[in-house]
Amino acid sequence: MAVAVATQALAADLAALRRQTDASQAAVTSPSAPCNKEAESFSEFIVKFTVDEAFNASRSKISSMFALKPVADYRALVVTTGHDAGYYQQWQEIGADSVVLACAYAGAPADYHYVFRRQGGKWYLVDRITPDF
Repeated sequence: MAVAVATQALAADLAALRRQTDASQAAVTSPSAPCNKEAESFSEFIVKFTVDEAFNASRSKISSMFALKPVADYRALVVTTGHDAGYYQQWQEIGADSVVLACAYAGAPADYHYVFRRQGGKWYLVDRITPDF
């Protein structure tokens, strides 16, 4: 009985987390978002960044050792099954020249943040911040 209750609670928490994550994805891709107001919108950049490995490499200013692979991992998501259930990536701090992707497990502080910045009118992945360094 206790396992069933815990499973239901996790499913409800993940459903709420999914709604928050979906809202963050909608916010970062909205034409009215501050990050989408210049010639190169973040929403157009991130699509190309997630599917074009050469473009990804040209627009990443961090070591490939710290980059997410495959490149399609740069998106809002919630893992609902398996060992990583409750892991999420969510867009935060959506500004005109800076957007942050937070990565964490539900109920825990973020493991790391990926920072995207507009420089010279173009978007770049510029940093990965972790609590350890």
